[in-house]
Amino acid sequence: MSMDISDDGPEKTCEPERRREELQANQKEVEDLLQMAEDDVAQVNDLLSMLHESKEEYERLAAQLDGARVPLADKVQAFAPAAAKVPLVEQAEEHARLLDRLATNLTRLIAGTNEDGFIGRALNASRAYHDIIRSVAEAEDAANKAHQAAMDATEGVREGIHRRGAAALKALSPMVLSWFWGVNNQDQLMMAESRRTHSSELTRGARNWRQERTTGTKQHWSRSESMRGVVLTTPESIQEAPAEEVEEMQNNHPNTPSGTHNHTPAQTLTHLRIQHTPHANTYTNINTTQALGPMKEQLTRGIRATETLTPTNEAHQHATDGANKTVSMLSETFPLLLKKLDKLQNHSAQMPNISENIGRIRQLIEQARKAASKVSVPVKFNGMAGVQVRNPGNLADLAAYTSLKFFITLPEGARNRRQGNVPKQFVFYLGNKDSSKEFLGMALEGKRLRWYFNVGGETADVLMQEEVKSDGTFNNVVLERILQYGGMSMSSEKSDGGQEVAKARVEAGGDMGLLNLLTTDTVFYVGGYPPTFTPPSQLLLPHFQGCVELETLNEEVLSLYNFEKVFNLNTTENKPCGRSKAVLTQQWVNDAAYFDGSGYAEVVFKENSAPIQRYELEVKLLSHNGILLMLHNEQGNFLCLAVLAGRLRVFYNFDGTLVEVEPKEPSSPHMKISDAEPKPLEILILRSSKKVVVRKGKNVLFLTVFPETIPPFGNSYYLGGVPKDSMPPVLRALFPVQGSLKGCFRSLKAMTSHIDLKRMKSSGVSFGCNNDLLVAREAHFSGQSYLDIDHSDIPGLRDNFYAGFGFRTQQKAGLMLYHQATDGVCQVFLDKGHVVVRAGSSEVRSQKALNDDNSHYVALYSNSNGMRLYVDDSLVKAGDGGRAAGNGPSVSAGTSGSFYLGGTPDQSTSNLTGCISNLFIKSMSASQSVQNMLKVKENVNVPLDCPAAQKPQSIVAAAPKARNKGKNKKPAGSRSRSTRESCQGEPSPPETGATHFSGSAHSHQRYDNLPREFSKSPHISLGVRINSSEGLVLRTTQQGGGAVMSLRVSEGHLVLLVEGGKRKASLRSRRKYSDNQWHTVFIKRDGDKISLVVDGINALSKKLPGGDKFRLSGPLYVGGAPLALLAPGAGGMVGCVRGLKLNEVPAGTPSHSQGAAPCFLSLLHPGAYFSREGGHIAIDDSVVLGKDFEVRLEIRARSDSGLLLHAGTSEHFLNVVLNQGEVTVTLNSGSGRFSTPLTPEVSICDGHWHTLSVMKRSSVLQIQVDGVSQSSIGPKASRSAGSKLTLYLGGAPDGAVVPGLPAGLPSFHGCVRKASLNQRAVPLNKPLALHGAVGTQGCPHD
Repeated sequence: MSMDISDDGPEKTCEPERRREELQANQKEVEDLLQMAEDDVAQVNDLLSMLHESKEEYERLAAQLDGARVPLADKVQAFAPAAAKVPLVEQAEEHARLLDRLATNLTRLIAGTNEDGFIGRALNASRAYHDIIRSVAEAEDAANKAHQAAMDATEGVREGIHRRGAAALKALSPMVLSWFWGVNNQDQLMMAESRRTHSSELTRGARNWRQERTTGTKQHWSRSESMRGVVLTTPESIQEAPAEEVEEMQNNHPNTPSGTHNHTPAQTLTHLRIQHTPHANTYTNINTTQALGPMKEQLTRGIRATETLTPTNEAHQHATDGANKTVSMLSETFPLLLKKLDKLQNHSAQMPNISENIGRIRQLIEQARKAASKVSVPVKFNGMAGVQVRNPGNLADLAAYTSLKFFITLPEGARNRRQGNVPKQFVFYLGNKDSSKEFLGMALEGKRLRWYFNVGGETADVLMQEEVKSDGTFNNVVLERILQYGGMSMSSEKSDGGQEVAKARVEAGGDMGLLNLLTTDTVFYVGGYPPTFTPPSQLLLPHFQGCVELETLNEEVLSLYNFEKVFNLNTTENKPCGRSKAVLTQQWVNDAAYFDGSGYAEVVFKENSAPIQRYELEVKLLSHNGILLMLHNEQGNFLCLAVLAGRLRVFYNFDGTLVEVEPKEPSSPHMKISDAEPKPLEILILRSSKKVVVRKGKNVLFLTVFPETIPPFGNSYYLGGVPKDSMPPVLRALFPVQGSLKGCFRSLKAMTSHIDLKRMKSSGVSFGCNNDLLVAREAHFSGQSYLDIDHSDIPGLRDNFYAGFGFRTQQKAGLMLYHQATDGVCQVFLDKGHVVVRAGSSEVRSQKALNDDNSHYVALYSNSNGMRLYVDDSLVKAGDGGRAAGNGPSVSAGTSGSFYLGGTPDQSTSNLTGCISNLFIKSMSASQSVQNMLKVKENVNVPLDCPAAQKPQSIVAAAPKARNKGKNKKPAGSRSRSTRESCQGEPSPPETGATHFSGSAHSHQRYDNLPREFSKSPHISLGVRINSSEGLVLRTTQQGGGAVMSLRVSEGHLVLLVEGGKRKASLRSRRKYSDNQWHTVFIKRDGDKISLVVDGINALSKKLPGGDKFRLSGPLYVGGAPLALLAPGAGGMVGCVRGLKLNEVPAGTPSHSQGAAPCFLSLLHPGAYFSREGGHIAIDDSVVLGKDFEVRLEIRARSDSGLLLHAGTSEHFLNVVLNQGEVTVTLNSGSGRFSTPLTPEVSICDGHWHTLSVMKRSSVLQIQVDGVSQSSIGPKASRSAGSKLTLYLGGAPDGAVVPGLPAGLPSFHGCVRKASLNQRAVPLNKPLALHGAVGTQGCPHD
């Protein structure tokens, strides 16, 4: 039995084990099956997702194909009879040239005519004549009434004569006429004789004045024959009027003083008006009954006394004839004079229309040329034809960098010829009319293309080894040159839809690499050239046979149909070639729309009143500022998705007020959009819940809930910009022109329906978006920005270092380039407008200043032998390799290999304000290229597009300004309400409770009343947004041997320092916080330790020096401190502070504040900002009012009233006052006070920059605003020039007496970005003194 048990035991033990193993195996099998099922489900889901995406893609393509069918058929029909279009284009171009030529001539003629202010004087004269009109009208009315009264009185007298006799009339008529004319006991004949004598005197004075004006007018006649009908018609008309018209007018005023002859016409007529007015009022108010009563009595007495006399009519007739003649001549003369002066006034009123019409003509010409450039159709050349393409608008951009793209194919018959029998052919030439100078050109050798370019006198060429197609398909050719380095690539489409690309490179010899082209001496010939032109010997070839289509020139769309001339081109015999588009393999290249930054598109869709409205788009954006999409309605409501400073913004206006939507996460990297990368955007309007959602992909960027119903929008929206006439006024401060963007758009949907942009109204839009169009070769620096360039293969400064860049600026100082190489430092900066280059131990300085707002190019070579600097292809000076660097600015930024453009992070020397373009840094690799500024390590507030260079000023005919001598001054409040209300407020509201500090000893706030427990247990909390790598944030003071605590920024790190006697405790943050973002800082004492916590997570603590004896005392300084409390060379922080709390209690209003301005979200550009709270700065202490001086300012006022400039005391002073839009300068240099007022036609506070200058020359005081000036002559200057005075900007010191200041005048509110005294620039960021809320670190951007 025991054996049985022992035998069964092992079997029973193994059975569960086997089952467990089987179960485990089954479990593993089930798990594998489950995993396979999961994989299958995932594959099915992926497949479903792909099918869904494919379905949407097919729907979109189907919509495009369906929408393109009709336009394609229309285009085929339109381009088939191309021969008929050529004459039309030629006529349009010829007409455009004529209009452009006329506009240019008219501009030049008007400018020449106005060299000495003739037009201004003519318009001032018209203003005076307008005053004459009113005076003459009043005089005429008085004369008419006088004439009527005389006729009534004469008729009554005649009746009495017929009844009673001539003798009675002879005695009575002198009494009647004496009563009427106000002459007592005088014979009417004697009075008439006296008036004739006086009339003769006035006649001579009027003729002398007329002769002087005629002579002055004729001197200007020969200057501008074409301006006869516009400017000189009025003086000519006045000359044609007989002199008697003026003489008789004056003869009828016997009381005019003899000194009138020396007066101006305006003063004379003013005097006449004053004399006429009481007479006119008297005649008008005479009651007929009262007037005839005394006459009746006199008549009765006269008849009784002369009943025996013989009646006679001679005396009466003689007396009345004189009166009738005088009144009659007045009645005839005044209407004629009024007619002449009205004609003059009409001419002066029409003057502003000239500039408007010329601007409109130029705008239409530019639109026509842009439309012609969008015609992407090849031109077929037959071996005799040629096209002269219109020159690009910015030839300066081609100097350092040139990129030309075009399509080319050869005729099919060329394939049957042997290569040796095919002659060389001319393809194109772009360069100087003198072909011995710089040019780009191409020739065809057999079926191969050879490219030539000449820069600096050296011609380089390269032959493409691949042959041009001759089977009806086109090759895409790309030519790219940066300085001496050129590259050519040619691609063709494979049968499988791919691209076959061949490349070739070439380098020109010499140091000079600019393609110098002048507008008047540049030609662009394609296919052939006229007989009058001789090309370079390499291109002196037969004309081209084949088809060519231009694509782009330096990222600007170009077409052969934007031509100036054509030669032997017959499109009837040689119809344009058809180029098939590439297979839809690249989405953006084939189905996107390219916006060139000058226009917009109006997208129309079906109206949809659904509760959820969805608008989708995908964008690659290059611009940093502009409007992406704006929904609008007829009531002026709008919802706008925009980009500012490269970040997404949302604005809306539902009730007349502009509101900006707060982003969900302001610091989110998804807010950045201007990087030319594809970004899917979506706007959702949820009407039922009153919400608007903006998403980028799956990330919600904006979510806002409205208290009221969202207004309905129309069935269209604007994309990529807004037309000027449709731009909401509240957005013009943010987007001054039309908010146009440069970038690409695709995948547009409205309520899930695809939108075909080709069928929409658009301007500045072409179709197809190659990545080459989205290259940033220029950048605009604001003085506080920079680019950190990523270059890892740059040679050392002694190893053939070569770099170049273009720049354009008006600043006299600024760092443009900084490179920390392994063997030294290379710096390029401006010093007093001169370009200075330091490389290693060598320094070179340009001979002339280059801060003229023109384009210049700097090329730098450095090796072991020294340095060579070229400015605009001219050698400045050869470096000797051993010259010590000068005493210019020194920069220490970055580590080895760092490369900064436009400035450095520490801003130890001022960063550049201006544009930099076409940066080239020679790399050690074989291929060389221009720097794409999108591809940098860090972009700190740098927009990648430059504002347009200043163009020649257009004609602006300002309304005439009458000279004001101080009498009858127009009240300041008489300006229209619309003008006063045209002031533009701040571009964006300042951050609530935040204060901006400028980084100097003049910028800080002081708190005297500190909490009682602060001394022993300080607890400070505040928010900071720091924009400087150095500076004091806050500091206590030391009293009675206590401790001192300070928080400062050092190399971007926050450093807390506590000093107690000889011991110190310091805490330094691990990371940098000088990133211009908000951070929360806590400082607290906890026992015997002091703690520094940033953003609630980065906590540091250290033991306090002094232990229990630790005591702090007030006051507390924030943002900086007075100079006495700062270390030598130190200053305050640049940035903002908000939410200051001391021991958990808000700090409240500071005891003293200066240099502390509101904090704005927008970027700052150089200048001084005067806030609404008021303040002023002292900018110079050497002004002498008795000497000649000139003050020039560039201002952008936010209010139309305020004291702008002040210098002096109550006896000797200079004031410039804005009062409800009128600008008045008042001066008293010791000889007496006098003023010059000027009312600009454009509101001084319209949100734009205005140039204002005040000039004193001898006794003449002149004020000028935007080219419109007004002057006055003051008392003769005294012998003593006076002492030196301090000039204050933005106001006057407290307690200063400012004579003549209007009551209740507010403080000046706005920005001043430039100031100069006697043509010497005044630094606004370093004032001599500062008081009040003035920020000297910059002004908020519009």
